[in-house]
Amino acid sequence: MREIRRWVSEAPLCTAVLIICVLVTVFMHILDAVSGLTSASIMILFGAYYKAFISAGEWWRLVTCGFVHWNLWHLVMNLYAFLGIGPFLERHYGKGRFAILLLGSIAGGSAAEFIAHGNTLAVGLSGGIYGLMAAFFLLVFKAGGWTNPAYRQMILRTVLINLLINFLPNVATVMHIGGLVVGGFLGELLAPDALHQRQNSTRIAFVLLVVLLTWGVIRNRQIPNTEYYLGTDQEVLQYENSHGLSGYARHLAGSLDELYGISGYTLTDALGE
Repeated sequence: MREIRRWVSEAPLCTAVLIICVLVTVFMHILDAVSGLTSASIMILFGAYYKAFISAGEWWRLVTCGFVHWNLWHLVMNLYAFLGIGPFLERHYGKGRFAILLLGSIAGGSAAEFIAHGNTLAVGLSGGIYGLMAAFFLLVFKAGGWTNPAYRQMILRTVLINLLINFLPNVATVMHIGGLVVGGFLGELLAPDALHQRQNSTRIAFVLLVVLLTWGVIRNRQIPNTEYYLGTDQEVLQYENSHGLSGYARHLAGSLDELYGISGYTLTDALGE
């Protein structure tokens, strides 16, 4: 018990991420058992990346998707990889910088997915883990840590786990790449022991990266009409409408109707009076 308390006190944000991911998975499967909803709808309700809803205004999904896992194996693999390097980085960067590094990497991976693909559904902490991995590798190699057996083992274990994750079904590899690139930049910019060494070129390159990702997201906001999943949209909206979120559900339905350019019977009509 003492070891657990010490671990929690040294890495409170990693502990919070662990608890949130586990609780979200548990509550999703409880809802699955009692609601009759499809797994896709449940994941969307809990904050999954879903391009249509993001384009309709739910931009927070670019980050919340990192805390959603449907498959137990996916959850265990991600948390194992995360806890392998997360506590070290939280201690090194401090809670505030670590939070920016993790959330920024998740958002960067989601933005890359948004640009690269159509109306996909994606979940998982992998984009954030790849960002942490990039920051960790940069720290270790710059400090000559590859010669340290403990760090070398940590690196090899993290690489192996993430390679295994890439072979899981329906893995969003583009998210991993986006998280890796953004995490590498953030790791350099946020490192507390390198404030005096930072070059303007790194800052400029990161700003350009953010501008390119933002521009790409804006340009790729539209959904092809072959990728409208109206049945899923309607199921999510009707569940929200009947569980105390009627005003929000109608607002989102209107945004989706406008996004899709639907005429005739709309998602707003499907919610009734």
